[in-house]
Amino acid sequence: MPCGLTFIHPKRFRSRVLVQFGAPVVVEPTRENTPDEVRVVTTEIDRALRRLTVNAPDWETVRALDVVRRLYQPQEISIEERVELARRFNTYYGAVAADPRVIDLMTRVRAYQDKLDELGISDRELARDLSKLEVAARVVRHFVLVAFWLPLTAPGAPLHLPPLVFARLASGKLTPRKDVIATTKLLVGMLMVLLAYAITVSVFWWQWGFWWAVVAAIVLPLSGWATLRVLDRLRLVRRGAGVLFRRLRFRREVLALRDERAELVNAVIAVVTAVKPADLALMFPADHPDRMAEESSRARRNADLDAEYDKAEHER
Repeated sequence: MPCGLTFIHPKRFRSRVLVQFGAPVVVEPTRENTPDEVRVVTTEIDRALRRLTVNAPDWETVRALDVVRRLYQPQEISIEERVELARRFNTYYGAVAADPRVIDLMTRVRAYQDKLDELGISDRELARDLSKLEVAARVVRHFVLVAFWLPLTAPGAPLHLPPLVFARLASGKLTPRKDVIATTKLLVGMLMVLLAYAITVSVFWWQWGFWWAVVAAIVLPLSGWATLRVLDRLRLVRRGAGVLFRRLRFRREVLALRDERAELVNAVIAVVTAVKPADLALMFPADHPDRMAEESSRARRNADLDAEYDKAEHER
């Protein structure tokens, strides 16, 4: 039974992941057990797995094509649609990689991603164009949730933090492959935490008896869940505060990059439409209603931002 795992943020300790199951690969009892027949079955399994996973020659290509995918798709589509579109782009990229239009587009996309990295914002944040008040409200909300969960982390903090830190720092050294970093973090962190739980519950049982061991077995997982919630919220607080600071400090750069993104969206749609294989029916054609509504909304937002910026410049 082929199974595909696609981590949305593979470098993050906790990431959304799409789990997909394909049709069973049936090996009939009548098939001969010969090297040639084994190769045939192995090829069938390989094809079944590739239909469920995103494959590319190197990680940088995956990253660049992911930017293309985000610029091409309408906003707020499902995780299944995002992964399927990424899979199609990576599958057919090799056939059009030498096209001058594709080479030029990929160069522009990589430069755009470098600028996002320099400003410390994501394409999603740039596209959604949240106001400073909205960003500040989100930061406050996440901070309140941190304050709520924080007391629950205390009982198990000495057990949870060392494995989390070790998994974060050592996962890159434990595997040379960037596409399995998230899996390595998960396995290392989970095994270390379970081992710490087993030792702690055993000590409680030995020192204070069975019922205290039961209490420890209940409290520790709850504390571990609270620790994960706090770490998630702290990451969101830190990122939200950074976005708010950069929106205030680098307003001109953000506005310019948003205009560049709008141009790239049109360029990506045009190039993809021109070079896509004839047998590939892309999920979101250029005249997709959601994209047209998005383009209209983007035009209105840009006009409002330009007016706001002109007003601020005039007042200054």
